[in-house]
Amino acid sequence: MQLVDLFHRELAANADLMMPVLKASDCEAAQAAGKVGAVLSIEGGEAIGDDLSALRNLHRLGLRSLGLVWNQRNLIADGVGEARTHGGLTNFGVEVVRECNRLGILVDVSHLSDEGFWDVLATSTKPIVATHSNSRAVCHHPRNLSDDQVRALAKNGGVMGMNFAPGFLTDLDIKAESIEEYRRLVAGKTSVESVVRHIDHLVGLVGPDHIGLGSDFDGTGAVPDGLNDASCLPALTEALVARGYSDEVIEKVLGRNFRRVFEAVVG
Repeated sequence: MQLVDLFHRELAANADLMMPVLKASDCEAAQAAGKVGAVLSIEGGEAIGDDLSALRNLHRLGLRSLGLVWNQRNLIADGVGEARTHGGLTNFGVEVVRECNRLGILVDVSHLSDEGFWDVLATSTKPIVATHSNSRAVCHHPRNLSDDQVRALAKNGGVMGMNFAPGFLTDLDIKAESIEEYRRLVAGKTSVESVVRHIDHLVGLVGPDHIGLGSDFDGTGAVPDGLNDASCLPALTEALVARGYSDEVIEKVLGRNFRRVFEAVVG
């Protein structure tokens, strides 16, 4: 609740620069006004405890996207850090997914165990999202999605956002004595092209309608060379242009795909 309060205070203090996004039309309104559209989301369903009324109250306060877990287990499901258990959604987790569908809250499966992923697809009647997960076929990391998962997510109508965390882009074996050294070494091994490599694979696998950007700028201790922060995103656009992607496809990746799903789920 303190974080929700901070979200709304930041919006109020910067009303000339940003506005809340509570429905799909707010995206267009923000763009027309030249403002940042801010979507209130939660990573980790611990915030609702074991009570659906908490989920409903958070929705009333603006929540429009819920990451069911972080890497560990909560009362909703097991995260990728609990893979040994082969556990998916709990009975309460099934109720949470159904209530998110009813309320119009995006269900985010990034960080979820593989079993939980399949449980969500079997439960949800709306498209789902993996807001910051890459291709496991390109980089074998448990936080990434397998080709079978990507195909299923696409069949569901969902979208996955490319994560810029170097460990999710390429297999790394780096030993560093400081975070500064680690960042320098990582920048030498990952770049904008590392992200495009995942996009290429996914477009070949399911087409261009199920890919977006997830960045994870606030969740990684290091970034690829040339993608230091959001101001560097034009470099990714340039790389996609150089790859021969059409304007239509690039616009889908840069946001239209996520906006389509947002409209389908949130309204």
